[in-house]
Amino acid sequence: MSTPSPDTITCIYCRQVRGPTREHVLPRSLGGDFVQPILCGDCNSRRLSPLDQALAERSLVALSRIGFTPEAAFDVRLGGDHFVKDEATGLMIDVALTNEVRPVVMPQVHVAPDGSLARVCILTADTDSLKRLDAFIVRQINAGRLSKMYVKLGPSNAGPYARLVMHRENDGYLRAQTAEDAQQLVAILQANWQAAYAQHASRVASGEAIAEGQSILNPSVHVNMSYCPDDVNRAIAKIVLNVLAARVGSQFALAPEFDELRCYILGEDIRHPERLAPDQVAVDSRFVLQLPHDTQPIVPTDEHAVTLYYVPSSLYGWVTLYRSHNFIVKLGEIALSENLFVVHEFSSIRRGNEALDISEIYKRIRAVRQDGQE
Repeated sequence: MSTPSPDTITCIYCRQVRGPTREHVLPRSLGGDFVQPILCGDCNSRRLSPLDQALAERSLVALSRIGFTPEAAFDVRLGGDHFVKDEATGLMIDVALTNEVRPVVMPQVHVAPDGSLARVCILTADTDSLKRLDAFIVRQINAGRLSKMYVKLGPSNAGPYARLVMHRENDGYLRAQTAEDAQQLVAILQANWQAAYAQHASRVASGEAIAEGQSILNPSVHVNMSYCPDDVNRAIAKIVLNVLAARVGSQFALAPEFDELRCYILGEDIRHPERLAPDQVAVDSRFVLQLPHDTQPIVPTDEHAVTLYYVPSSLYGWVTLYRSHNFIVKLGEIALSENLFVVHEFSSIRRGNEALDISEIYKRIRAVRQDGQE
């Protein structure tokens, strides 16, 4: 039996009394299915949602998410731009990297740098995608939106051909090396799309052209992904404060001793070193420390886990994601009259979550030690 949410809460981030939303304590994009009414709608959907996206799609953790999330679990995508060389055409084509690092061809049409109509190349994974690409482009042309589509310039390893890429059912972008190439692409498609599509559809129907996606077998994928360490670290800190509120209580999470961490997570107080070495990346390292990749989790797990522990006079959180990504978060200095040790484990494929008691933790640690002695 579920417990109804209160009419109002004090949001653990902005500290305003507002109506609650059902916050995923661990981001749903990472498999989280534990929800609690601890955030207001503004913090949940607007102010903090980009942090969850940065962690799940544009980080080293995102690479594990793509690699270890089976196709049967839920659909995942790696953020950024990714390209595969299509051996059938020699083109660098835009792909989405999905579950188990599987490249999926996004429906697209390429035009040669010289603007030659004879060198218009349509690439889709199957005939259904071809039809959806046609419908999308026709809608853009008829509505006068083709020239207003978002333009991505570069990168150089995307190849010289300008193209229109259908990113989602009703969304897409233009990619080109220069703005002039993008304008030329728009002009050619507006004038010649129907003829180019009819010719390609005829070749597909006759068997002369195959579904191009079938030619992508064990490809080399060119990955272009932006990575902001501050956003990733803030997302990790957010997970810890969420677990603190969910397991220990919102009133405790609202303690003034955690206000500096709260401001950091909200992006209100980000501090970078005044001087950086030539190869050093600017990052606020006051609260979050990412541990080496071969670090063993503080509590053995093959999933995700968050451990809260008190070392007088500071409260810490240890976050383990996909077993191999480990972070220590300092929540703040606080005086507690008794020890605090909380462990919560989350499935990476939305198959539940649970609080781990001392006996379960001891059993796991003992099993790891026995395995190491064999």
